[in-house]
Amino acid sequence: MRALLRNACLALGVAVLAASPLARASTFLPAFNPSNFTPGAAINNTYLPFTPGTLSVLRGSFDDNGETTTEELQRRVLSGRVNIGGVDATVIQDRAFLNGVLREIALDYFAQDTAGNVWYLGEDVTNFVRDADGNVIGTNSKGSWRTGVNGGLPGYAMPASLLMGFEYFQEHAPTDGALDVGLTFAQNQTVSTPYGSLSGVQVVYETSQIDLALRELKYYAPGLGLVKVGENLDSSFNPGFTLDLVSVSSVPEPTTWGLMIGGFALTGAAIRSRRRHWVVNP
Repeated sequence: MRALLRNACLALGVAVLAASPLARASTFLPAFNPSNFTPGAAINNTYLPFTPGTLSVLRGSFDDNGETTTEELQRRVLSGRVNIGGVDATVIQDRAFLNGVLREIALDYFAQDTAGNVWYLGEDVTNFVRDADGNVIGTNSKGSWRTGVNGGLPGYAMPASLLMGFEYFQEHAPTDGALDVGLTFAQNQTVSTPYGSLSGVQVVYETSQIDLALRELKYYAPGLGLVKVGENLDSSFNPGFTLDLVSVSSVPEPTTWGLMIGGFALTGAAIRSRRRHWVVNP
């Protein structure tokens, strides 16, 4: 019976998208007001909690022309905070690896308002350009944007209201190519990961109004946050491959990362271009 209910929820999510495709003028853009945030407030939304010092690792493999390729995301909640658009923001460091090779470092900025909505305020990205031998030959900041820069506005990373079919902007910075959209796709799911079987999972469908080919499902478990990502969705919303939560730990923060926050803060207005997702697509 439980499996039938889960399948029914997923079918409902597909039906919602079929009847109401994303990239519509009706996509909700939340009204941003810094006065709705309390400086120093914790991010404790049950589906997207960020506790300083927490390190989460997601990993997955896919076939790339007959060779197995492994992608890994390391997400660490830093203790330092940064003022973004007049809001005291929590900083998340994402490091993306492909076959053990570092491809990207991003500092993502989040804050929770007094109503319990978690907002996405921007990101500063360093992409590593490598030659055929894997040597770093340069870097760029493609994918970077910030609230208040070039007219950029924040959106919801995780809304407090979890109504099925709710469609909202996660970011609204068209000048910087950042127009990601989320939609509540399924609720109360049970998913299996190397970390364990997780219940009560919220599923969000994400795409971009700039590039509708960017389609993924993200799974959020109560008390943990992001636990699974389904990439390269087909027409039936089946993923080409997934990243799964493999570990969650509390680790000390190297002091150099605190300095990194300051460095990114100084370079936040660097050259911007279309935001891409943190995953490296095959």
